[in-house]
Amino acid sequence: MFLLLLSLASAAYNPNGDTDGDGLTNAEERHYGTNPRRADSDRDGWDDWTEVVYGGNPRRNRITPDDDGDGLYRVYELQIGSDPRNADTDGDGWDDGTEWLYASAAAVLDANDTPDDDGDGVYQVYEDMAGSSDLSTDSDGDGWDDWSEWLYAGNAAMIDANDTPDDDGDGVYQVYEDMAGSSDLSTDSDGDGWDDWTEWLYAGNAAMIDANNTPDDDGDGVYQVYEDMAGSSDLNTDSDGDGWDDWTEWVSGTDLADPTSHS
Repeated sequence: MFLLLLSLASAAYNPNGDTDGDGLTNAEERHYGTNPRRADSDRDGWDDWTEVVYGGNPRRNRITPDDDGDGLYRVYELQIGSDPRNADTDGDGWDDGTEWLYASAAAVLDANDTPDDDGDGVYQVYEDMAGSSDLSTDSDGDGWDDWSEWLYAGNAAMIDANDTPDDDGDGVYQVYEDMAGSSDLSTDSDGDGWDDWTEWLYAGNAAMIDANNTPDDDGDGVYQVYEDMAGSSDLNTDSDGDGWDDWTEWVSGTDLADPTSHS
C-alpha cells in the first residue's frame, strides 16, 4: 500500500505524467490552470483534453467545444466564421454540423448552399465524389433520378445515361442482380425460360442463375415461395401423397403437407 501511494504521489509531480488520465500531461494541466487530479475540471461533461483541443474552456463550464449542440466544434466554427452559439448560423433549416459535413464550410454561412440543393436525397459530398450535379435531380438526363441511381446502381450510374438501375428492364434492380450474380443486361440470366423478376420474387436469388431452379420445379402451378410457406415440396406435385395434387389443395385451402387434409 505504501509503495502504491508513493507511486501515485510521484505521478502527480511528474510533469510528463497524466494523473487523471484526461490526455493532458501534468505540466499541461498546470499551464492551462486545470486540475491534474480531475479529468473534467469544470464538471461540464467534457474532459479537459477535448476542451483544450476543440475550443472549449476547461475552467468554465459555460464554454464547451459545442455550446449549440450542432456537432460542429467551436474551434471549427471560429475558423469558418459561424456562430458557436447558434446551431443554424445561416438560418436555412440545416444545422451547421450537417452542412459542414455533407456540403462544405461555405454552406454553413450561405442559406442558398445546402447539403442537398436539388432535393434529390443525394448529399452534395456524394454528388461531388460521383461527379454528378447538386443542382439537378437527374444529372445524366436518363429519366432516373440521382437518388435511385446512387442507391440501386452506384455512383457511376448518376453520370452515365446508359447505366441505370435496371438496364435490362426486368424489374430487378442492378444492386440485387449484383448480389445474386445474375446479369443486369439479360432478362433471363440463366436462360431457363423464366425471367429474372419472376425467379427472384417466387424462388429467390439463387434461381436467377440456376437453370435447374425455377419458381415451379414440379410444374404443379404452386410457386416455390408458396410451397415453402405451406411446408410442401416444390419437387412433388402431391406433397402429402393423399391423391390430391398440391395445386388443387392450395386453391381449396387445405393443407398441402397433411394427408388427412383435403377436399
